[in-house]
Amino acid sequence: MPVSNSGSNTVSVVDLESHGALTRIAVGRDPRHTTIVGDGAYVSLRAPATSPRSTSPG
Repeated sequence: MPVSNSGSNTVSVVDLESHGALTRIAVGRDPRHTTIVGDGAYVSLRAPATSPRSTSPG
């Protein structure tokens, strides 16, 4: 079972019988949700922050 770790930007693969983490996988900025599909898993990441743009007259 994949579990997101937003503080470390990783996903832990957890054994549900032993309740122990088997491994951690670096996935990108602030993982939020995970789902298992077939033999794989999907992870949604927080959208990157955008910088406010300023314009100068003239």
